[in-house]
Amino acid sequence: MKRIAEDSVWQEIYGIHAVIALRCREAFKDPVQLAVSISDYDDAASTVEECLGDSVAEHSKPALTEKLWQWVLDKQSGSNRQARFMAAQVLEKAIRNQKASYRSDRETFESNEKKRWALKLAAFEEAGMPLATRVVGHEQAAQLWERAFGARRSKTLRNRAMTWAKAREWLKASTGKPWPEKAEIMLTYLEERHESQGMGKSVPNGVLGALALLEQVGQVDTDRRLSEDRLLIEACRSWTAELEQGAPPRRQAPMFTVAVILAAELCVCKQTFPVGLRFYAFVLLILIWATMRCDDIQGVDPSSFVLSQIGAKFVIRRTKTSGPGKAVGNLYGYIGRGVGLTGYDWLSEGQRMLRAEALSRRHAR
Repeated sequence: MKRIAEDSVWQEIYGIHAVIALRCREAFKDPVQLAVSISDYDDAASTVEECLGDSVAEHSKPALTEKLWQWVLDKQSGSNRQARFMAAQVLEKAIRNQKASYRSDRETFESNEKKRWALKLAAFEEAGMPLATRVVGHEQAAQLWERAFGARRSKTLRNRAMTWAKAREWLKASTGKPWPEKAEIMLTYLEERHESQGMGKSVPNGVLGALALLEQVGQVDTDRRLSEDRLLIEACRSWTAELEQGAPPRRQAPMFTVAVILAAELCVCKQTFPVGLRFYAFVLLILIWATMRCDDIQGVDPSSFVLSQIGAKFVIRRTKTSGPGKAVGNLYGYIGRGVGLTGYDWLSEGQRMLRAEALSRRHAR
């Protein structure tokens, strides 16, 4: 009975705005917690801004804030202000602790970032996507939206959301609607954007990719998808080729010199140097000798680092092309024991730093 009563109260929030309800239902245990966390009109405005961001027009937010604040007043009519204040403090502390755990656990951080940007994309609900009508009102709507975006990385979802947010603002200003009715409208958007501020060569395909993602996840019928319109696809190819002609040639970063590698090995083994500097030099050597991308180092599990007479071995939990949901899960990095230019055993020194209390997560907290 309690669950049914809570669901009926959450439906009141859905009546204000679906995305506000999704985000609040994810963040708060029950509607009571939401009500006591909002102590004044400014708190209500902050909640609306945090939930919706730039997914709705600024002139629409005051009305939504007013509705949310009025709902809070109705729910708080018999509540004690001191109790609300204490509850808000407890929630703020929980949020701070949650953010700290995000930083300490990459997998948890990735999961929460993915959920965040999935909900950002889900906020573009005005398009009338078939999936949106199925999800709205569901008791696990936030989880369904997250699952709908599959195994895509949070950075991919972030880039798509930010790209489409700009296109959406132009659509609302130019056509009065947040979704294009035909492909020609998107071509006009690209033309006007290039005339006003110039486009990078990745912009046309980025816009097309964001449109394709929303239509694919939104379960739009194939024959109705604007992202598969041949005119739009060929126009984006033409734009990309034209922009590449005027762009400077791509330059690769210069390789490290022998002097840099020598200096890094000496730095790692110099115990009088600051531990942060030595560890930075150790990470640089790992990247060089294991031929890894800079982004890959974020996926290395320090606890998996094992050093033997043969060499060092460690696990890379996730890279740009591997990880959970990919054909290859974990990857392994290897560095031979004799690798180096100075003759110093920099791998042993690096292992000692990994085990040192000064660099442990527990000590950092």
